[in-house]
Amino acid sequence: MKQNNVNVCLIQLSVIPYNYEANKNKIKKYINKVMSLPQKPDIIVLPEMWNIGFTINKVDQYCDKDGIETKQFLKELANKHKVMIIGGSVANYDTQKNIYQNLNININSEGQCLSTYAKVHLFSPSKEQTVFTRGNQYKVTSTTFSSDDNTENENKLECIFSSVICYDIRFPEFIRSIALEGINLKNKLLEQTNHENSSTFPVQVGGLDILFVSAAWPYPRLSHWKHLLITRAIENQCFVVAVNNCGEMDGLTFCGHSLVINPWGEVLVEGSGPLDDILKDNSSSTNPLLYREIIKMEGNPSIGNHSSFDEILFTSLSFDILKDIRQRICVFNDRFPEIYHCN
Repeated sequence: MKQNNVNVCLIQLSVIPYNYEANKNKIKKYINKVMSLPQKPDIIVLPEMWNIGFTINKVDQYCDKDGIETKQFLKELANKHKVMIIGGSVANYDTQKNIYQNLNININSEGQCLSTYAKVHLFSPSKEQTVFTRGNQYKVTSTTFSSDDNTENENKLECIFSSVICYDIRFPEFIRSIALEGINLKNKLLEQTNHENSSTFPVQVGGLDILFVSAAWPYPRLSHWKHLLITRAIENQCFVVAVNNCGEMDGLTFCGHSLVINPWGEVLVEGSGPLDDILKDNSSSTNPLLYREIIKMEGNPSIGNHSSFDEILFTSLSFDILKDIRQRICVFNDRFPEIYHCN
């Protein structure tokens, strides 16, 4: 982190179906690659169900049990590289409750589990609810990033974030609830800071700072993906960091196009998709693609042959933008919830 900027890295995967070890090896390789660069990320973000792929088939055979293997894997990587990992989600079996869940796991740079979240909105068109049990709560979490500018007084930036999964972004009242909880948490932190008479954590005006989205979002709904994410960023005045799958499984072709969007609705970086011209030149982009690895050359014949590939994307989030937009347009102060009826 430099000053009020947080660097994020998105690992857009073509998940290998039912091959947990191969997918772990790919993630390990890519994280090693990006952490060897001169400008290192503060946060690395993974897609949905990267352990076996988005499916309702064979989940009982291939899922992680109690997230043990996934947590250990992510903790070791995070601690080794001193980087926060938003662990996308994995197919998980809760041995105490005897249920399967689409589970998100987030690890801080010290290798500690910050939060977990079980997907609340299960995608009924794919019959996800027939295998997985929905979660019943969202999680809003606070973490801090330290500057690496070698100044005498170490600067720390407080960040309020939450992670959601794929279909969740179609429910604006759900994301707004998360954003409002972000305000409550930030107010508590501010009260604590004032009580301790310390300015260690310069809390920003407003609530949720980053909404992380991990997805396995397929064609033909690419336009929905983009418009929903941009809208969630604008209406909640937060960064949206969304990582999608870019492979195939169970007749679905996932559309890639991972996105980072600032609170003004501007796209800071965007990944490619299987139906794009993957040889397009990215050299003129201000946020160039760091890496692309072709996985295979034959695609779903129903939409024509295309390439599946993994991509690594990188950009920086300026928290000064958060403060600026919240001061200019006071959305949360101007709300009139007494007349809203969302139930």
